[in-house]
Amino acid sequence: MHELSLAQNLMASILNILKQYDSVTKVIRIKICIGEASGVDVNFLDHSLKEHVLKNTVCENAQIEYEKLPVKIKCKSCGKIYSEITANICTVCGEDGFEVISGNEFYVKEIELE
Repeated sequence: MHELSLAQNLMASILNILKQYDSVTKVIRIKICIGEASGVDVNFLDHSLKEHVLKNTVCENAQIEYEKLPVKIKCKSCGKIYSEITANICTVCGEDGFEVISGNEFYVKEIELE
């Protein structure tokens, strides 16, 4: 279950951000962006955060929001960008080489502090 290690890394990132502020008493809200192609299971991540990582921290009662980021792929031959994967062959040039240009992200987008 790699979501636990992802949750731990998120917490480390949040704590690094909190070092910039002197008087944080608690974190109210955390918004996390997760790309559809990232391989992250939101349910496992949510469980890992709430049951294992955020307990007994300033983030313990924070509302956690998840924003899904769609997949975008680009044909390596002609550069055509697709917002969904429907086939393995480019409809413009007929080639089959694609690269993921978005949708594999995983990061903290916003933190609301008190």
